[in-house]
Amino acid sequence: MNKNQKTFLLKLLIAGILSAVFFFIPVEGYLKALLFLIPIVIAGYDVYLSAGKKLISLEFLSEDFLMGIAAAGIFVTGLIWTGQFVEAPLIIIIYQLGKLLSRTFSDSVKKREETSLNEEKRSILHDALERKAPIERKLKRFSKLFAPLFITAAIIVIIIPPLFRALYNLPPQANVFVYAAMTLVAISCPSYITGSVPFCFRNTLSSLLSKDIFLKDQNNIESLSTTRIILFDSEDNKERAGDMKPIGISRMEVLFGDHDERLFTLEKTLRQRQRKTYLAYLSKAPDDKRLIQRADTGIIIGHTDVKEMLEFSDVVIQNDAPEKLRDILLSSKNCMTLVKTNIALPIVVKLILTALLAIGILPITIAVAANVAVYLLCLLNSKRAL
Repeated sequence: MNKNQKTFLLKLLIAGILSAVFFFIPVEGYLKALLFLIPIVIAGYDVYLSAGKKLISLEFLSEDFLMGIAAAGIFVTGLIWTGQFVEAPLIIIIYQLGKLLSRTFSDSVKKREETSLNEEKRSILHDALERKAPIERKLKRFSKLFAPLFITAAIIVIIIPPLFRALYNLPPQANVFVYAAMTLVAISCPSYITGSVPFCFRNTLSSLLSKDIFLKDQNNIESLSTTRIILFDSEDNKERAGDMKPIGISRMEVLFGDHDERLFTLEKTLRQRQRKTYLAYLSKAPDDKRLIQRADTGIIIGHTDVKEMLEFSDVVIQNDAPEKLRDILLSSKNCMTLVKTNIALPIVVKLILTALLAIGILPITIAVAANVAVYLLCLLNSKRAL
């Protein structure tokens, strides 16, 4: 942690200690509410400043806005109904702690890259990260629907059940439904689903760069993970690459003939392949540019001018080492496994939390802590790509 992060952690620690102290002080009502405003302000003033700016910009789905609303809603519940306020600062403290640990993790990733990769490799990594994989783009679109769905559910929970209870002359129990709604808002934060996925790709690309393997973009990782056919420019390269059947490659062939004949064979193979079966072509010759570009993943080996080669190829193996193809394929498969795990796990946890909320046994602090814990677990899981 740097100095600012340590100061931030100290601030959260002070807010936590004050929350514990105020919980045991024998005061009630507005005085107790005023006391608990102190740790809320200490731990989360920046959250509310950010939420206010987002509100002015009509951005209602930012993490800070959602968590700020959840904490404020719980505080109002205490003020009007329950007289209990300790959960409001705890929500902010746990959320802020998650942000701090996430930033610390991100900084450690960047620091490792600075020490292990030279300037050229870092530049190529930066360019590759700019071009997102299809699964990451789809996930981003999904996450934009996730929060509105939970917020809509929260609004329904606040309005509909009390109305039904009023129709049947039952106590409205508004505090119960407001509490449930705020818990739904806390669960809705989409970054706990999406936040760890970029690190899976980033760590995979960084790991391959350390082996002098350069990928143009993240999309290549996704296509390589489902590659089943590899075509080679020479028998020598195929033999040096080794047997790929144990890692899912069903067909390995050498293209013979002149340039046009080899291009015709590659085109024919592309037309005849099964759906969602990707094809890679590996060559030493820049003259094979058309074949390299036509393949789903074009791989060129044995060239030092990486940026020039990446203008028309997808992967550059800087050394004359076809055997590194196995590393590329294994790393890509591992990356996509990690990505799918890091998507599925937070969604499953959110569904479990929602089910627990539905049967009335989910404290909001547990919901927030579970979301943060799973997110941090996914971040740690992404390190397995290295």
